Amino acid sequence: MPTKNTDPAFIFQISLLSIAIFCTLELLIDIMYKFKVRTSLYFKSCVICAIGVLLFAVGFLILFNHLVDNLYVPLVILTFGWHMMVTGFAVVMYSRLHLVCSNSRIIKASKYMIIFNYFVCHLPTTALTFGANLIGTPFWVTNYARYEAFQVTMFFIQEVVLGLVYVYYIKRTFPQHKELVFHTVYIQLAVIVLDMIMVGTEYGGFYDYQITAKTFLYCIKLKLEFAVLNLLQDTVKIKSGSQSSFHASK
Repeated sequence: MPTKNTDPAFIFQISLLSIAIFCTLELLIDIMYKFKVRTSLYFKSCVICAIGVLLFAVGFLILFNHLVDNLYVPLVILTFGWHMMVTGFAVVMYSRLHLVCSNSRIIKASKYMIIFNYFVCHLPTTALTFGANLIGTPFWVTNYARYEAFQVTMFFIQEVVLGLVYVYYIKRTFPQHKELVFHTVYIQLAVIVLDMIMVGTEYGGFYDYQITAKTFLYCIKLKLEFAVLNLLQDTVKIKSGSQSSFHASK
């Protein structure tokens, strides 16, 4: 049964999760409206990431409010959401590289990095999450805390690398479009700052705040990535004189 909680920290967390859900639903509608052709990897990864944010937030809302007695239910929902949200966002960043980078080695290296981090970070953390919450022995709890910090760091590095590679090739591909380069750089810096906030709360021992802030911050990061795409779309249209629908990626 749901329980009432008037603790300010609890109210803050629930509010943040609720705002993330609202903003993500708004973004999903925008994505559906923007893309007329919905077969691209960019479109699919945006949708997967957005749905992941929703599942992650809903899972924690169920967990925090004790809406079900079976702990498996929120754990399964938020875990699936976490996979879709984090790696989905990485694929969003990866898929846009096709627009500005023709170096197949860079593209392949980026893809293999995402795959590597999925197996090294997602899968062990998932096992430790269920062990820490359902078994709860010191072994599971301690190792979960350690691996949680590790995976947050690894995903932070991954997003920084993907962001910097994209900025580098944007500057090389569109050197004459200074406004595009300027906005791209600052949006990527904003994404890095948001990632640093998540890493800082993790290592600062604010785990409860980190997991709820993560939901909201991924929603904001996805909005920023969508803004980058819109800028690039406008630039491509101006450069080519085309008014066709944007396909984003192969």
